Amino acid sequence: MRRLCFMTLFILCIVACELRDPAVYTKTGDDYLNKSLYERAMQAYSKALEIDPNYVDAYYGIGRVYYHQSKYDLAIKSFEKVLSIKPNYPEAHYMIAFIYDRLKEYNKAIPEYEIAIKQRPDFLEAYLYLGLIYENNANYDQAIKIYEDGLNKIPNSTELYQALGNAYSKIGNEKKAKEYYSLAEKKKK
Repeated sequence: MRRLCFMTLFILCIVACELRDPAVYTKTGDDYLNKSLYERAMQAYSKALEIDPNYVDAYYGIGRVYYHQSKYDLAIKSFEKVLSIKPNYPEAHYMIAFIYDRLKEYNKAIPEYEIAIKQRPDFLEAYLYLGLIYENNANYDQAIKIYEDGLNKIPNSTELYQALGNAYSKIGNEKKAKEYYSLAEKKKK
């Protein structure tokens, strides 16, 4: 009997500790977010913040919920809150950049992508979207530079080889374009 009481107490302690861990609620929020259950995700992230008002991953999750709801101003504020607590959080910079990119506010998106890359040199998506901004604004030399910088950090990226092929094709350098398309194909194998 004594052993059963001890085991029950031990299990209750584990459950109680988990209920006081903001990471548990944040993970739950992430699961709801991935299922597009935004209200439930928001409740889980809010619960994490009740436990720890400075839990950056919960603010990041809230920002993602707002992004998926097209509430871009609120999303940016949530990501800025993340950065006010933890300035070295490249995913928050990336999401701010991504939103500004979608809003065609490139002058605000570019520095955020650059910070994300500086903080996380292997941030493939940041290189791709930053290069694409330059491509879409006919600044092909800068796009090529961004993609090449990315390849220096992520040498096996088929996406960056493909992007370089596209950029060279747009400036009429078919020889270089074919070279990079070929390298992209080789990396896929």
